[in-house]
Amino acid sequence: MPYFLQEHKNILEAWVNSLPEISLTYLTVLVSNFVKAKAQVEALCLPLQDIALASELHSFQAILA
Repeated sequence: MPYFLQEHKNILEAWVNSLPEISLTYLTVLVSNFVKAKAQVEALCLPLQDIALASELHSFQAILA
């Protein structure tokens, strides 16, 4: 999990733990937003991983040639 998402999660957990009561609906919205944000970050990272993998493969092919 990226650092900024982990930090956001830690802050959110501390805030939720400090509340005497929280509605299930509100908590569901918070969790849903966190999951969406996590999915968006992962989607952004996938092309970068593909580029890195392609670069490594190209380097490996150059060594073999």
